[in-house]
Amino acid sequence: MMVSATLHFLSNLERYDSEKPYFLNIAGNESSPAIIQNNLEYAPQDGIELLDMRERGFDAFSLEDNGFTVLKYEAAARPEDSDAAMESYCDEIVRLVMKECNAVHTICYDYRVLDYEAGQDTGRKAVAPPVFPAHIDHTVDGGPRRIRRHLTEEEAETYLNDKFRARIINVWRPLNGVVEDCPIAICDPRSVDAQRDLVAADRVTPNFAVELYYLRYNPKQTWYWVPDQTPDELTRIADSEE
Repeated sequence: MMVSATLHFLSNLERYDSEKPYFLNIAGNESSPAIIQNNLEYAPQDGIELLDMRERGFDAFSLEDNGFTVLKYEAAARPEDSDAAMESYCDEIVRLVMKECNAVHTICYDYRVLDYEAGQDTGRKAVAPPVFPAHIDHTVDGGPRRIRRHLTEEEAETYLNDKFRARIINVWRPLNGVVEDCPIAICDPRSVDAQRDLVAADRVTPNFAVELYYLRYNPKQTWYWVPDQTPDELTRIADSEE
């Protein structure tokens, strides 16, 4: 089943030819208010065709060829509203990714619970609204910096060399039944023109700073989704590697 959707892309503005896109959030204190600034503008694009991954068969997609896939897996742990429950769930997903990728060392450095009715993002452990603009979490340079940030000096010396391949993988799944609002849409990276479509941007908050890509619209891009995605259908996306 193919559907037509509206997706949001970075606006094609002249300012980005001389000014890098950015989002800045500096924490405030008793004597100084928080500062939130950005120069980001997005444009909705109607009529984007989303191809049905389930209809084509999940086995037709792989991390190596497509950069994403869907795995049928029913998690034993449930990420309920407690640190212990979330830690148990993250540990289970770490073991799953380690097995599926045949990895020798895997860590979970972050998680996010998304809610369509949530307000502004208030922290890494808080319920946050979905992210609508099309993006890639890390750039070619930003991904390796993120990897190094979460390894000890000993781990970096052991794994960041020509003997190992380091990868950042996102695992996305519904938590409470079938997805009815804001399903995730994924673009096949082979249909992306890296020079034309990708725009590097800086995102700085009190807790971290990353460089990510926003996408410009290109009619040649190929987009996929999973209709009525269930909690036992895990979307895995290879975001970056070193």
